[in-house]
Amino acid sequence: MAAESDDHAFMGEALKEAERALDTQEVPVGCVFVHPSEGVMGRGHNNTVASCNGTRHAELEAIDKMLDDGRTEQQIAECSLYVTVEPCIMCASALRQLRVRRVLFGCGNDKFGGCGVPPPPCQASARRRHAKSRCPTNPNPAAHRSPLAGSVLSIHTDDLGEQPPLPSTGGLRAEEAVAMLRLFYAQENQNAPEPQKRTKKQLVLAQQAGSLVGRGADMAAQIADQRTPPGGAGPDDAMP
Repeated sequence: MAAESDDHAFMGEALKEAERALDTQEVPVGCVFVHPSEGVMGRGHNNTVASCNGTRHAELEAIDKMLDDGRTEQQIAECSLYVTVEPCIMCASALRQLRVRRVLFGCGNDKFGGCGVPPPPCQASARRRHAKSRCPTNPNPAAHRSPLAGSVLSIHTDDLGEQPPLPSTGGLRAEEAVAMLRLFYAQENQNAPEPQKRTKKQLVLAQQAGSLVGRGADMAAQIADQRTPPGGAGPDDAMP
């Protein structure tokens, strides 16, 4: 029980990092590296926008900071990584090469995930068909997807000769990790040439997500500011 409680708390620290990313309009992914004797040894969150560098993911930000602070690769290898979203292929490869002790992530990464088992082709096709279908009780297919649905490659377990596999477990506080992402995608990008208004559906989902992570009031205000004007609803607004 103590170990489970610790895992929950350390993922909470990663979620705080994700919130810091959200506050600076970065994709809200955060992580912490936890050493068995020193506790939290490294922190990071996405920094791709501010750095104008698409490789500055949370995991690499934290690793570089630890190395800059004089930590050794051996010390990093002894750590457990808690990250709010499944590491992408790039980060999964870096983590495995560093021989990080284990990875615990929140929600799956269905576009770039590298720490899970991809479904067989027949199941993947079935999943795509289901995504295009309409459920009698809820027409929104996304509502039926597991927050763990994801992974395009299994970098963590692929046969790489003498390199040991990277133990990886998902689902830790996954709903909160998904909530952070929904909050991000409900924001307007003021840096875009023509900022697009969010749909009513996006804002309602974000309000629900905000309540889950303590930002319900913020999202209620945003919905009031961005409410779609009468007659201006797009196709997504008509969806329940």
